Amino acid sequence: MVDRTEEEQIEAIKQWWKENGTAVILGVVIGVGALVGWRGWTNYQDNQSRAASTLYQQLLTAQQNADSDTIRETGQRIIDDYGSTPYASFSAMQLARLAIEDDDCESAEQLLSQALDKAPAPALEHIARLRLLQVLIARDKHDEALRIIGSSDFGKFTAQYEELRGDILVAQDKPDAARQAYQLAMANSRPQAPNRDLLEMKLENSAAAGPLNDGTYYWIAGYSLLLLQGCGTGKFITNYFGGEDNSEPPAPLVEFEQTANIVTQWKQNVGGTDEQYLKLTPAVTEEHIYAVARNSDVEALSRENGRRVWSHDTG
Repeated sequence: MVDRTEEEQIEAIKQWWKENGTAVILGVVIGVGALVGWRGWTNYQDNQSRAASTLYQQLLTAQQNADSDTIRETGQRIIDDYGSTPYASFSAMQLARLAIEDDDCESAEQLLSQALDKAPAPALEHIARLRLLQVLIARDKHDEALRIIGSSDFGKFTAQYEELRGDILVAQDKPDAARQAYQLAMANSRPQAPNRDLLEMKLENSAAAGPLNDGTYYWIAGYSLLLLQGCGTGKFITNYFGGEDNSEPPAPLVEFEQTANIVTQWKQNVGGTDEQYLKLTPAVTEEHIYAVARNSDVEALSRENGRRVWSHDTG
């Protein structure tokens, strides 16, 4: 090993810095820039979410006051300016409801498609998709509705999708296929479901329909089309939730030694009864918890204290 003098060591350092100094400085600049950029983007997203939340509160106030013009103006602003936030999906569903009331099925279809694309959680995707299917049926777009059903993951909503499939097949004069769809819907529907009686009636009448020229079958088709005609009725024949037991089964109990004390910080009820309630996993963000009630209301709760921030009637 050769010992270097102090001057030689200094000269070696200078040479190394001459060869690598630019790369070192560039790396530091890139690293700091990336950190600053990430923090800036995070702050921007937070600011967007807070601004959209404020506007959505105004929309809900307008809804309580039955101020349709303000609902439309505010909802469209949220969609245009804050499309990356969950409030864009909620606003699109709200505007779709107004379009249905105005018999504007085309606009309702477009808005529900937007709501589906922007849905922040699987549960809300199902809400938007099922409502979109209802509008497509009302517009006699049966093939498109069947295509969407065929390419969809039903999740915990098999009964609702299969009942809609049956309604479409009835409208297409396909009683045998409709009967199979209704049977699947019944098999995946709880006895306590609010729409169970209607579903049973559909199944019984489809079983008794017989040939296409049988008057009973034409009654089924006519009844289904009557319920589906026109967006303005706002009467969707399928209760999307209906107390379906759509929760994951519990894991087997095992013995364990308790090492921590569990303290309930807060609890909140978003609707339901002992026999009929929605069992969906809430969507959780840094500030809020989004939950869907059995009547299809969407609620935002404060993650910190459970306080209800807002409640959205999607019906």
